[in-house]
Amino acid sequence: MPSAPEFTDAEFLAFMAPFYQKIGQVASIWSHIELCLDHTIWNLACVKNEPGACLTAQFQSVRTRIDALLALLRIRGASASLVGQVNEFAKLCGKLAPQRNRVVHDPIGAENDLSAVIRSTIIAAKSLKINQDHVSINEYDKVYNSVSAALEDCMKLQEAIFSELPAYDKRWPAESDLLPHDLDQSKQATV
Repeated sequence: MPSAPEFTDAEFLAFMAPFYQKIGQVASIWSHIELCLDHTIWNLACVKNEPGACLTAQFQSVRTRIDALLALLRIRGASASLVGQVNEFAKLCGKLAPQRNRVVHDPIGAENDLSAVIRSTIIAAKSLKINQDHVSINEYDKVYNSVSAALEDCMKLQEAIFSELPAYDKRWPAESDLLPHDLDQSKQATV
């Protein structure tokens, strides 16, 4: 039977506070990356923020947002260079996402004497991995720094996209922008 902890709740929280802070920072910054991608998608798709949010709120990951962004860039006639930049950003996020997931989703605790932080990891991607390992705040700092840099990259990418492909007008599409099927329905709606 495991021995009882040798610390109070207050001591435990004080010991864990730097980790909890870093977890919150990583989660928050990642959500800003998602929001930056959402805004880019809404503008390129010619939708107002509220209808756009109804759509992108259904995307469960940065990867699905980037897939939608790439499709929009291609139909808008983006240069191969710009598409390449987005693909490079996708690769970066693909490498960062598992690290971010470990920081945000894996439970952490402490040794009974508060000598180390322990992270429990359970992953079943193609094969099962169950681990309990000691982790340092430096590992969490590295992920925080990488995710922060990715947010800066995302904002620069958004700027490059809008420099090459200005956002569509925020009004509903003109009749000339509608497909023939849509045009028939549009005229029926105004009658």
